[in-house]
Amino acid sequence: MTQSDLLTLAMFHQPLGIPWQINMGSTTINPDDIKLIVSDVDGTLLDSHHRLHPRTRSAILHLRKTRPDLPFIIATGKPYAALAEVREELDLSHFPCIHLNGCMVYGPGGSVMRQDALDPTVVLQIVDILRPMNKSTYLYVQDEVFEVIKDPAGRNGRAWIDVLRGFGEDVKPAPDGILDHVREGQVKVQKVVVLADEKYIPDIRKKLSAFPPDACSQTSALSYAIELICSTSSKELALQTLIDSLDVTPQNVLAFGDGENDAGMLALAGHGVAMANAMDMAKKRARYTTGTHDDGGVGMFLEEVFNIEPVTNSRNPTIN
Repeated sequence: MTQSDLLTLAMFHQPLGIPWQINMGSTTINPDDIKLIVSDVDGTLLDSHHRLHPRTRSAILHLRKTRPDLPFIIATGKPYAALAEVREELDLSHFPCIHLNGCMVYGPGGSVMRQDALDPTVVLQIVDILRPMNKSTYLYVQDEVFEVIKDPAGRNGRAWIDVLRGFGEDVKPAPDGILDHVREGQVKVQKVVVLADEKYIPDIRKKLSAFPPDACSQTSALSYAIELICSTSSKELALQTLIDSLDVTPQNVLAFGDGENDAGMLALAGHGVAMANAMDMAKKRARYTTGTHDDGGVGMFLEEVFNIEPVTNSRNPTIN
C-alpha cells in the first residue's frame, strides 16, 4: 500500500459514532489557485467547548509554515479582543480580520480599516421593542458588550450573560445612563444581540421585522440568538472589501462557515465550505461540505486540498 493510499484511508476513515464526510463532488481544487482563506470561528474553527480542534489547528499551522504569505482571515461576529488568543496561537496577527459580522474590519496589527454603527434612534427603538418582552439584550460597542435587558429565566438554569461570556466575550451589565449616551451619539453601537429560547425566536424576529431594510438587518449564528447590524454591513461585504484590497478574485477564495451570517460569504467565495453542523441557509449557499466543528472539519478540508498529513490523536499538536 502506497503512502498516498495510507493518507486517503486516514482522511476518510469514519470513527464509530462520528457522522461526517467531505463532499467535494467531482471537483479537485488546485491548492495554488487558493489566494485567500477566510473562516468563521464559533461552530467552525472552534469546537463545542470553544477550543481549536487539534486537527484544524495542525492544518492551519502547517499552512502558516509552508505558505506563509497565504492570508488566513478570521470572519466572526465576536469582538476583536475576544480572538486575541486564537490569533496568537495560529500566528494570524499580521493578516486583516472581520469582526462583529463585518461591522468592524481590521488591518494587520489591529488597525481599523472600516467600521459601521447602527443609527442611535434604531438602537433605542430596538430596546423599546424588546423591553416588554423581557428578553436578554446586548449592545456591542467594539470590544465591549453591555447587557441592557436581563431575562431572569436564563437558559437551562444558566444566566444568559454567562452563556455569552462562555464564548470569550467581555460582557458586563450596562452602566447607568448608557442609553442616554447612545442617544447623544457618545456611544456608537455596532450591533445588538438578543438571546432567547428557540421557541421565542420566531416571534421576536417578527416584531423586529418592523424596521425597514435600510435601518438594520437581522442575522444569526446560533439557534437562540438574533443579531441586528447596520444594513450596509455583513461578512460578505467585508470580505469583498478585503478581496479588493488584496487584489485577488472571489474565485481564489476558500471560505468556511456554519451560520446564517456566513451564508453570503460562502456564496461569494469561489470555494465556499459549510460545516456538517451548519444551519440550512449556510449549507444551501456553500459549494462543498465538510465534517463538524467537533470533528475538525476545517482541518479535514485543508488536509484534502493541500495534501497535509492528518493529526488525529493529540489535543495540542505542534508543527516542527
